Formats: sequence, structure tokens, C-alpha cells
Amino acid sequence: GSRSTRSPSRPGSRSTRSPSRPGSRSTRSPSRPGSRSTRSPSRPGTGALTSASPAGSRLGSAGSSSRSRPSSGASVAWENVEEGNLEEVEEEQIDTSILEEEEDETLIKGEDDIPKGCWYAVTHTIGQFWSTKDTDDVEDREHEIRTTIRELAIYLIFVADLCILTFYGTSDSRYMMNSMLLSHLESIEEVEQIPDLWKFLEKDLIPAIYEEKWYNDGDTDIPCPDGTKGVSCIRVQEDRNVLYENKMLGVPRLRQLKVNNASCNIPMEFSNNIKVCYGPYSGADEDRNSFSPGHLKFTDSDAWRFQSSKELGTGYFWGKLGWYGGGGFVQNLHTTRERSEAIIRELREFLWIDRGTRLLTLDFTLYNSNVNFFSVVKIAFEFPPTGGLLKSLNIRTIKLIRYVSDMDYFLMAFEIIFMFLVIYYCIEEILEFSKKKFEYFQNAWNCMDMILICTSLFYIAMSMYVQIVIGSLLKPLLAEPETHGNFEELSWWFEQLNNVFAVNVFFCWLKIFKYISFNRTMVQLQDTLSRCAPDVIAFLFMFMIVFMAYAQFAYLIFGTKIESFSDVKGSAMTLMRAMLGDFDFPGLQAAHYILGPAFFFGYIFIVFFILLNMFLAIINDTYSEVKTEMEDTKVQFEISDFFMRGYNNILGSVAMRDKMIDIENAIKLANADGIVTYEEIRMELKKCDFSNQEIELFFGKSDADGDGTLDVKESGDAVEDIHDDTLLQGDVIKHPTAIVTNGEFGQLESKVQRLEHSIGSIITKIDSVLGKLDVMENKTIQIPAQGDEAGNGTFLLDLTSEGKVEDYVPGDGDEGNATFT
Repeated sequence: GSRSTRSPSRPGSRSTRSPSRPGSRSTRSPSRPGSRSTRSPSRPGTGALTSASPAGSRLGSAGSSSRSRPSSGASVAWENVEEGNLEEVEEEQIDTSILEEEEDETLIKGEDDIPKGCWYAVTHTIGQFWSTKDTDDVEDREHEIRTTIRELAIYLIFVADLCILTFYGTSDSRYMMNSMLLSHLESIEEVEQIPDLWKFLEKDLIPAIYEEKWYNDGDTDIPCPDGTKGVSCIRVQEDRNVLYENKMLGVPRLRQLKVNNASCNIPMEFSNNIKVCYGPYSGADEDRNSFSPGHLKFTDSDAWRFQSSKELGTGYFWGKLGWYGGGGFVQNLHTTRERSEAIIRELREFLWIDRGTRLLTLDFTLYNSNVNFFSVVKIAFEFPPTGGLLKSLNIRTIKLIRYVSDMDYFLMAFEIIFMFLVIYYCIEEILEFSKKKFEYFQNAWNCMDMILICTSLFYIAMSMYVQIVIGSLLKPLLAEPETHGNFEELSWWFEQLNNVFAVNVFFCWLKIFKYISFNRTMVQLQDTLSRCAPDVIAFLFMFMIVFMAYAQFAYLIFGTKIESFSDVKGSAMTLMRAMLGDFDFPGLQAAHYILGPAFFFGYIFIVFFILLNMFLAIINDTYSEVKTEMEDTKVQFEISDFFMRGYNNILGSVAMRDKMIDIENAIKLANADGIVTYEEIRMELKKCDFSNQEIELFFGKSDADGDGTLDVKESGDAVEDIHDDTLLQGDVIKHPTAIVTNGEFGQLESKVQRLEHSIGSIITKIDSVLGKLDVMENKTIQIPAQGDEAGNGTFLLDLTSEGKVEDYVPGDGDEGNATFT
């Protein structure tokens, strides 16, 4: 009828079940510190313990727990129990035992005991491959840094791949080819009026793009390869290239846009004298009426009738004066120089360009097989309503046929890697968005990730588009060389592709700050920018008021005399350059000898000396505040500490481990919540094989106020002492000043092993003695008398040959049984 109690038989032993008085409560109580059931204190000498009093104490005492030193735990003993309460106590004991068994079962069945199959292993491994700081819920600094390092390693592969595509995917030949063509057509700068335009087309442009003869003068005594004498040698059709190396694809095309006579309003005062008025270009005022001079010999009918943008396959053109439509009147030149010159003369004689003309373009495409580049050339002449003309020359040198040489196929491999990395990051961002929902967009780094993914996907899509379209353009063009090769739209998309790729590379490098934000300096920089942002925005508002006042003032005063101030946008850009020291003081003085110098000195004094220095002062003051606050904040485990610990582990393999690095890392890992306790620092230092003496010495020296914890200031001072080599110098922990050889280390290790063996045998003997003492103390247990009818009882317990107590069995005392006497 007895209920068992849990009590260790000796110090440090596991809880065992021993017989007890019927109806007594079951208790858990270690007899001394160090047993399994004890609660370890937060630091030496302080902590709550639960222990049992030595055998022989009074039975039936209620269990209690109190904070005590490691050597003095609060006793839990039997108290006096009346005979009438034994049944009630027994029922409570049954309930307590059931609860304890249920708790034990709950603790045993954890998450790790749930059966998991191969599918879980595969999905878990794949999930870990895409795990990030935003998807993981683990609030552990070291785990967070490990995840960051893995993310950084994968991202550096992405950056390296982008760099290879950037540097090896482009060539210096692009600039060289552009430069040579610009110098070859430099005579365009001499065009100022319409007569100069016709002269340029007939005398300069046609000879420049139709090179049918070699450079020799034609000696009468030395014949050419074809046998002719006295003239320059004629090139064969395969050698009729621009600058000897660039083949013309198709024929050039002339296109003009015109406005009608009703495109502007004539004042009433001049309505009787002026009947014709042609205003600026707009799509609504386009002249789409056909006109024909009569008999045509060399020109086509398309030159005299309007065709839409869809018919011509051309897009909008952005010139110096505005946007122009893709339609117009077009005339294709011929494959030979003579016929092309005849077409130009006929257009000139029939006055193809008139007062209503607002745009004239000449388009042609060249291909250089030596460097595998296409040059799409557009020469544009804009006719403003004020008279005269504006000229521009635009050359787009692009690589449309991507895979020709071995290097091209080498780059194709990196493009495939780039595509897989983009898919990887797409999945990663989808997982983060599925977890964060719309909070995902509150993080600026996530927005940058979306920009990178969108630009990367655009780059991949456009690369495929160019590869598909270029084939469809070249086949009919090579079959019919007398048609115009319209590569304008394709070249425009390729140029946008290059621009998007440049944006992608730019943000790709900036994103590296996301992964090095663990660094204290980077955090300081980010905090400075975020904190000074409101002040900077307020300053910019004030700055823009002053700046726009000066910009409009300069536009009104100097706009008619200085080109850079001819419009408000140009005036603002000129004043921005003046802030950086790029200004034209003689030009301002020549424009107005009084207002020019006054404007210059007033602008420089107010904007440069006052406003600009206020802007710098805002940033400097914020930086000083952040730096001061950072010195008082908690020190944290950073990426550099992670690598330093790895380096220290390598040194430890050759007996050169620096314990100061271990201490510094332990402080930073334990300082996640800003408070470092003894148990936290002990747990970290024990991983590095620190002894209890070393840990207590360090903690006692760092805990200045003696409260058992290290606050932000104390932990920061400890780290500074480590950096200054002053922590625990001359005590147990020192920096290694001498190298320990492997032989010396082996001798020391063997001595320690022998010492451990000797201590082990001593501990075994001590355990045996303590066990016998426990048995002797428990031989006689008395129950004090209670009430008038109370009597004394004594348990006579038999012992086994090993010195252990026999199980209690009620009986008459015979045959080794115990009974009441």
C-alpha cells in the first residue's frame, strides 16, 4: 500500500524510486548540487536549487524551493501527517504521479520523433537552399550570419557573371567604329541652309557612301587589274564598301515630313498681306496630300505621296525640336553612285523640299564582318519655323548576330548561368512575398530586388527577340539588295536593352550593401542617411525655391543671348554646373555688363557659400550624433567576427589559438538582447574549452557593478579592453607570446590523461563510501508521536550483500522481511 518517492541515493546520482510510508507524497529532490534534478544558478554562488535533506531528517515535510548558494539547497522533507489524512494524501499522490507521467510522455514525443520520409528530406533540403533572413524565423545571430554569408556567396556569383557579360560582351571596336564614321561624315557640320543641304547630299554624302573606285590616280603606263589605264581602278562589287570595310545593307532612304498651310494663325493686321503660314510640326498639322511635278525619270512615286508609319515600318523620331511621326514621303536611293546622284538631282530640281518641310532624314545600315558589328546611321535635318535648319547625326553600333566566334559561345554559357540565377532569385522573392505579403514592399531592399529581377527578365526576353528578328530581316534583304534595310526599330530596342542592362549592373553593385549591412560602419552610414532624410528634404524645398528663382531670372535676362540659357531646362542645368565650378563669367558679362556680374556673384554667394554648406552641415551633425550613439549601443556578432573565429579555429589546430578572440565572440553572441548573463557567457566559452576558473575570472573582472550581468556599457568596455590587450593581462588568460610545439603539447596531453584516470578512481571510491553512509543513515527512521494514542514505530530494513536496502514487504520479521515493532 506504499507509494514510491523520487530521491537520489547520493550526490550526483540519478533519481531513484525508494519505499516510503503509505500515503506519502512523491517528491523530487536532489541531495546536493550537481545532481540531475538541480537547477543551475545564473552565476557561481547564486541560483535557485531544489534538493533533499540528508537521510534521517523528519519525514512528511512539504517540498519547498529557495535560492541558495551551490552548497546549501533548501531541504524538502517529510512533515508530520495525521493518520486521518493518509488516504487524502494518497489520492493526491496518484493524481500527481499521473500528471508527471503525462508530462514525461509529452517531453519524450518531440518534433524530431515524428516519422519523416524521403519527400520531407528532399523538400527540406530544397527549402534550405532558398532560405533567407526574411523567410527564416530563427532569432539567432550566428544562424542569421550564416544565412547572410550563404546569400552573399550566391549573390557574388551573380555579380561575377554580370561582370563577365559586361566586360566581354562589349568591345572597344564599337566606339572606334562610331568615331571613324563620324569623322567620315564630318562635312555635315557645314550645312546651314537648304542649298547647303543639297550640296552636302550630292557632293559629300554620295561619294562618302558609294566608294566605287580605288585610291590610285590612274597612271597611263601602269594598268589596273581589269586592264584599264589613265583612270582610278574600279572596285568590284564585293569591295564597294564604306571606309573599305563596311558593307552597305540594302540602299539608303530619304524621308521627309511636312506641315500644311493652316498650321498657324495669321494676325488680322497681316491677313491681307500674308496668305501662307507654316507653323511648327505636329501630328494634327501633317500635310498628307500627294504632289507630283509631272514626268518622273529617276524618282519613285513614293517620293510624292504620303505613306503612314505602318506602311513604312518606321517609328517615331525624337529630334531637337520635338517628336516626329513615322510616316512621310520617302525615296530610296540606288545601289550605284551614278543612279543615286541622278535621283538627288531630280528631287532638287522638282523642289522636293519646300516651306512646309519640317524634317528630312537619311537612313542606311552598314555591316563590318571583321568585328561583327552593325552600324545603323540616321542623318536628320530639322527645319524650324524660324528658318534655317538643325542637323544631327546618330550612329548606333550594335551586335545583332550574337554567336559567331568561340568567345561568343563562351559568353553564351554565362548567359545560361545568368538565366538560371534569375530564375533562382524569382523563386526566392516569391517565397518571401508569400510569407510577408504586402509588408514585403515596405523594405527598400525588396524593391531593389524587384527592379533587378524585372530588368534581368527584360534583358533575357529582348536577347531572344533580337536573335529571332535579325534572321527574318537579313534573309529578304540579302535576297533583294535594292530594297531598304530597315534596322531602325531593332537597333532602338537593342539600345534600350543596353540601357536596361546598365541599370541592372548599377543596382546589382548597390545591392551588395544589403549583405554587408551587418558591418558596424555600414549600419552607421545607413542610420545617418535615414535620420537626416527629413532635414535634407526640408532643406531641398528651401533650396529649390532659391534655385528656381535664379534659373528663371537667368532665362529671362540671358536667354536671347547665351545658348545655355535659351530655355528654362538649359538654364537650370547651367546653374547646376556653376555650383561645381563650371561657369562662363565672360559670357554673362558680355550679355549684360551690369546684371551679368551682379547675378553671378549673388548666385555664388547665396547658393555656394551658404546653402551648400548648410547641406553639408546637416549631414555632418547627423553623422556625429549617430556615431556617438553607436558607441553606447550593444556590440554585436558581425560577419568579420565569424571569419575571425574560423581563422582562430585554424590556429587552434596548431596550438596557437587566441583566447581573446573567443572571449570577444562570446560576448557578442551572448549580447543579442543587450544583457550578458553568466550562463550565456559560460555556454559560449565552454565550447572553446575554457575552464570554470578562467570564466569566473573574466566575468568577475568585467562585471563592474557586481549584479551578475554585463550591460551594454560593461560589454562594450570588455571588448575595448580586448582590443587594447588589457583584459586579464597578468592573470590566467593571456595572449600567446610563445609558440607551443607539438611535442610539448603531446606531453601535456598525456599528463592530463593520467591525472584524469587517477581522479576517476578516487571518485569511484568516494561514491562507494557515500553510498554506504547513505545506507547507514537510512537504517533507522522514526515517526514522532502525535496525539494521546500515538505510539512509536521503527522500521527494521534488511540489507543486501551489495549494501543496498531490500524492498519493503510487510511481514512478521522472519525470512528477511521487515515489520513494525
